[in-house]
Amino acid sequence: MDSSVSQADLDGPNRKRQEMERSASSLSQAHFQGPNQKRQKMDSELSLSKLSGSSLTLANCYVTEVLAFPRSLAVFRNDILHWNATCWLERFPIPQLAMRKIADHCKIPTLHKWQICEFKGSERSNEEFSDIPEIRLLVVFPHMKKSFDSEEVQKRWTDEIVLPSIYRHVISGIRQYLPTSYQLLRLNSQVKRMELGLDVRDTPSCVSFRSDSLERTWTDIMSKAQESGFEEFAGAFLVALGQWHPTYTIGNSTAEAWRSLGSAWDMEMDMTYIPAESFEVRMESQFRLAPTV
Repeated sequence: MDSSVSQADLDGPNRKRQEMERSASSLSQAHFQGPNQKRQKMDSELSLSKLSGSSLTLANCYVTEVLAFPRSLAVFRNDILHWNATCWLERFPIPQLAMRKIADHCKIPTLHKWQICEFKGSERSNEEFSDIPEIRLLVVFPHMKKSFDSEEVQKRWTDEIVLPSIYRHVISGIRQYLPTSYQLLRLNSQVKRMELGLDVRDTPSCVSFRSDSLERTWTDIMSKAQESGFEEFAGAFLVALGQWHPTYTIGNSTAEAWRSLGSAWDMEMDMTYIPAESFEVRMESQFRLAPTV
């Protein structure tokens, strides 16, 4: 009996103490949460009241990207082509949305980067490594299975398709300055890397040449790609991808943004060779809050 009474005497105060602690904790929690909830509500109402008395006005626009599908190399107004001869080097990433648009164009569910070749270089390709050409020219191989990254595929593309097509449409005086094979291109690139003391895979090499007909050069490339034994290159097509720094094309309206870019685009690209329905422009706009009158 004494033991039971003693245990009850001990348990009673313990329960009361626990209840008091829980009550104090609840009061403390309510004390801190209450002001916070009120403050959040007031901040929300204040923000909404500011927005309701204001309107968005266009501050500026700029072109971020142009995507087009030329029918020929003749899309370039200059008859000098800067060919990216070091096709084995990974150059610059392609935006995911552009990849999606290109896949839609050739009606395939997924397009991989190893199905794309960076065909055009620039005058700066031999000196600088980080400059993205403002207008890039890509060749897309929708039926490529082996991966263009493999040396076997790149060698066939260069030695059996591209170089013979180029040689047929340049004057004899220029041929002596052109590379004769994929292997020689690789060796030259590696030697240049060693001479410059660069810790990179290889150095980019751009071969510039004047053609009597860039249109016929591309026709020959496509004709060879359709022959038996070249199935991985069949159905190849060109993609022009233009990308600019926002400050280059900035304007106070979409029309002004396009005008700021249009002259540069027209100077380099001939729209005669670009189907109008394949031409897409991406713009970004910036807005500011302005009080309503």
